[in-house]
Amino acid sequence: MAGIVQRKGARALKVNSGLKRLVPLANPHTILVDLENAFTEAYPDATVTGCYFYLCQSVTRKVNEIQLKIDYENNEEIRSYVRCLPALAFVPPDDVGEAFELLSESQPTTPAVG
Repeated sequence: MAGIVQRKGARALKVNSGLKRLVPLANPHTILVDLENAFTEAYPDATVTGCYFYLCQSVTRKVNEIQLKIDYENNEEIRSYVRCLPALAFVPPDDVGEAFELLSESQPTTPAVG
């Protein structure tokens, strides 16, 4: 059984408690969430995974927030670099730090980034 939750905080907790009431014997093996960990307490034996789509959306929001949108849209080097960030999700957990360091070394230099 996989549980799917969208959005954060109180709503996820409300859904979580509702599920526990409706299906008290539920024992999901995998829970797919959008970077929300509200289910880990209720289902400690489940593997919690994030949604790559929501991770990419989060990176895009950050690009806009730090005023990098125009550079991202017009500069292929910056666009390629930014697209590598969510790809870190596919790196084995023990290697993420090293992969991030390697990625940092190739960071393009622009007024907004460097």
